[in-house]
Amino acid sequence: MDARGTTRAVLHACVDVADTAKPCHRLGLFSQDAYRTALSGAITTESDEALSSYASRPLSSALQARKAVVALESTIITHGMPYPTNLQTARDVEALVVAGGAIPATIAILDGRLCVGLTPAQLEALAKEGPARAIKCSLRDLPWALASNAWGATTVASTLHIAKLANISVFVTGGVGGVHRGAEQTMDVSADLLELGRVPGMAVVCAGVKSILDISKTLEVLETQGVPVISYQTDAFPAFFTPDSGLRAPARVDSPGEVARMLQASIDARLRSSILVAVPNPVPAASAATQAAIEEALREAEVRGLAGKEVTPFLLQRVNEATGGASLKANIELIKNNARVGTAIAVALAEEKEEERRMEGGLMGKGQARGQGASGEWEVSYSSSASSLPASASASRSSPSPSQASPPPPAVVVVGGAVLDLVGSPKPASNDDHNDVKQQVQRLERGTSSPGIIRQKEGGVARNVAEGLTRLGVSTALVSTVAQDPAGAALVASLRALGPLLHLDCSNGNNEVELFYQAPHPAHRTASCLVALDEAGDLVAAVADMDIFTDCLTPQRVVAGLDAAAEAANIAGTSSTGERSSSCHSPSLALVVSDGNLAVPAFRALATACASRGLPLLFEPTSASKALLPLQARVLHLVSLMTPNLRELDVLAKALREEGGGRETGSHHEVVELEEHLIKALRDGSGGVSAEEEVMQLLRPNIDRVLVGMTDGVGVGAADGFQRKSNVEGWKGEKHLLVTLGKHGLVWASVSAAPNANKATKTRRDINIKYLPIPGGQAVEAMADCTGAGDTLVAGIVAALVRAVERGMEGALEMGLAAAIQSVQVNEAVPKHLTWEGLQATVARGRGKEF
Repeated sequence: MDARGTTRAVLHACVDVADTAKPCHRLGLFSQDAYRTALSGAITTESDEALSSYASRPLSSALQARKAVVALESTIITHGMPYPTNLQTARDVEALVVAGGAIPATIAILDGRLCVGLTPAQLEALAKEGPARAIKCSLRDLPWALASNAWGATTVASTLHIAKLANISVFVTGGVGGVHRGAEQTMDVSADLLELGRVPGMAVVCAGVKSILDISKTLEVLETQGVPVISYQTDAFPAFFTPDSGLRAPARVDSPGEVARMLQASIDARLRSSILVAVPNPVPAASAATQAAIEEALREAEVRGLAGKEVTPFLLQRVNEATGGASLKANIELIKNNARVGTAIAVALAEEKEEERRMEGGLMGKGQARGQGASGEWEVSYSSSASSLPASASASRSSPSPSQASPPPPAVVVVGGAVLDLVGSPKPASNDDHNDVKQQVQRLERGTSSPGIIRQKEGGVARNVAEGLTRLGVSTALVSTVAQDPAGAALVASLRALGPLLHLDCSNGNNEVELFYQAPHPAHRTASCLVALDEAGDLVAAVADMDIFTDCLTPQRVVAGLDAAAEAANIAGTSSTGERSSSCHSPSLALVVSDGNLAVPAFRALATACASRGLPLLFEPTSASKALLPLQARVLHLVSLMTPNLRELDVLAKALREEGGGRETGSHHEVVELEEHLIKALRDGSGGVSAEEEVMQLLRPNIDRVLVGMTDGVGVGAADGFQRKSNVEGWKGEKHLLVTLGKHGLVWASVSAAPNANKATKTRRDINIKYLPIPGGQAVEAMADCTGAGDTLVAGIVAALVRAVERGMEGALEMGLAAAIQSVQVNEAVPKHLTWEGLQATVARGRGKEF
């Protein structure tokens, strides 16, 4: 390309970047709506010649699902640290973001393209090449880098700009640039400060201003730019290497939620700037030695005549050499700590926005408002369900425009309860000694009220499993029902907020089939459950009002829902020639999940429909009283997977022995003793026998009996139209029993799904059994709430089976246990920060592998 062509390309790139931001008046200040163009402008598709973006698949999915995302700059990789320290640090930071429940989005320019979310190979290449290939790319350098197909490592200013274009709200860096010392002569002021003042709605998390700069003047410029500056859990303003610059911070916050609310308030007030969150370095370098090294490096830079973007990398290198590597260690630790804090802020912000959408969905109707602000015209629109629900779910959902991509067809169908839970637990009481962080917990007492905390939250096993699957990126159809009352409105709004991966209705040819039925009769009540937890977070008692499921989840409605989801999968699996896959009735449907909230006729209809379609059926018993549903419906042999706890397993085994003429199991008291014996075995073993062997010895009789019923059907009768020995193939040719043991893990037993033609029952040699502890032996000591752990476990297992993880069922169980760990640590049935990438990281750490 000649000089004229290069100039023209640079000008075009510059215009493309500016046009996507749509300046709202001559000063070029960017409006809030302009930045919401997200990936439709500068960051577009591969076909855009001037500018294009390769967004990683997890990032694209997270942005679509409105999950927490954290932007990361790349200059720190290429110019801030030597190789391979830079690569290891970048990997560690991304892993910390994933572990915290968000998606990392490292930003760079590769071959003239904006890359938002680097692949592992791209990250390694950038770290290896370093400054030899990647220029330090601030805002002024973007047009040249894009037009000349260069590599660029983005600074705070350029990362901030690109992250906003990608609709990311939280950006983590090491330290921001500022006013250089001697700026009164050199006019050397970082573009970071100007961009902080003109990019709205962003939280920039850093360790303060680099201590090689003039911090006092930097704070003055930030004030002039209207940038809110806050310190995190300290009154002092940090100075990068050290936690205290000697200057007081303008404001202080102490939690991620406070930052999220402050950012949302900034957005609501239509401020034109970002907010700067300064986090003190947890492993500071020695202040005196660092300051002396900085002064010496500044003198050397002046002697060498260094200026502009050459100064900062040189100073950091010299300071690191002078401090014997202490400053580099401090640099690494502060960026990791910033990543932890920034991720928590991103998760809190995502939760705030989801709660806002939920409130709007339950309390507001469709509408639009227009107005005139100081910076030009603005427009606000909203669309949601009204509290008085329409007769049809499809009536409350606006039709997608032709340009919008249709959501993927469901891969899983979940059938059962959607419930509004009222959960009460004892209130923690602070110890008299206010300096002691420990708390004394009050206990529930019979015959009197106990001080406590009561929370209302969406629940129901089927609803929770569907939410968990959706958060894990699995397209899911939910067949359930609510009444047209405020509780029903809240449940519908919470489900709608989960996004397009959750199907509450399905297109069956030319008809729209309502999966999530809204019962029209005024006598119906949305299902609800009153739950009491003890001081440890374990269930004490519960009262459930579930009549609506018996009345409204009829056999016809359940089967119609399954058929609609399967038909939608069939349509999606049809080729352009109109031919369908001959290998499977439902090419996109992988599995059906049912809880115990169905009536006997409805569950029998569902099980037989699954068997006729060759679809594996997972049954989650829900409670001891509902665990017998497959036996009562005489379709236990049609169940492929089941997830009982100890008491539910005991109830099932007892019922099977009674029908088969065998010996009854023990009383409720003996079941409690069995639980205590198991806990002791898992804790320390006994008699020289390993914990795993001890558990299998204790549970084997019940497990054998239930698995025999799931395969040969002995003692369980037969549903209409099916022989006692069914031809249901199970999951990958096996039937699976997953006995949950709470915080101690689970016992997994499996057997071939083929009926035994030669014997009345399977033998012990036919049944495989294994104990799986919590991944990596992680302890679950502090439980906030256990009510959704089993449901989240099922969601994690099913998501892993659908994704065909390595190690088959065992790998899926590890994922399920990792999901359950996250559930018990929050006061939510399904954690809002639940992500597939987070589960992968948890399991990888448990195996001792790098993720």
